[in-house]
Amino acid sequence: MDDFDCPMANTDGVDVYEITKHSLLVAFLCISMTVSLFVALWQSVQRELESGTFLQLRLLDTVFLYGQPVVALVLFGLDDSWISALRKRLRRMCYGSEKLVLPSLANIDRPTRAVCEQFTRYHMSQCATEIAKTVRNTLSVQENVFRGVDFVDWLLKNGIADGRAASVKYGRRLILGRVIEHVNQEEHFYDSTTLFYRFVTGSAASQALQSHSC
Repeated sequence: MDDFDCPMANTDGVDVYEITKHSLLVAFLCISMTVSLFVALWQSVQRELESGTFLQLRLLDTVFLYGQPVVALVLFGLDDSWISALRKRLRRMCYGSEKLVLPSLANIDRPTRAVCEQFTRYHMSQCATEIAKTVRNTLSVQENVFRGVDFVDWLLKNGIADGRAASVKYGRRLILGRVIEHVNQEEHFYDSTTLFYRFVTGSAASQALQSHSC
């Protein structure tokens, strides 16, 4: 199996969090625009501009206006680990665990079960041989792992999935079936250049699926 270096700065899953960061920015800008609109309407309709409510709106409008560069810096200029930390905290609040919470194997639907059984029987060995690598960074070495984007490319190359979106759905079914997993068990499957996954060792996944077959 091949080796490649993985600098610590490239392991934050930036591509996974881009939608989250842009959504937060859009939400902030929408709130800012709404406050500015209220202030403008108040000025055009009301003669009394010294009331407490109006002054609070003006202050809030100023905060939103001059806070836009700060928000943009936090979202796009800082390390993405804070988003991951936020997701972990929310998981702990909702589920009592920072790990990705998956349904039990007994509750997996038939299409997911079929995909997992087909992959483990016909494709898993070849896929592991071709894309699993040793990843080195400044703090650790992870053996037999692969990036989400490499798995998607492999599925497309071998005609197993039709399109990248379908490949992501395929990968997520394998996550549900415990055929593959995120190296820290914290993320679902993404078409990512920076998130790493591994195959579940041995035949545990296949045996578990068969034991829960109807």
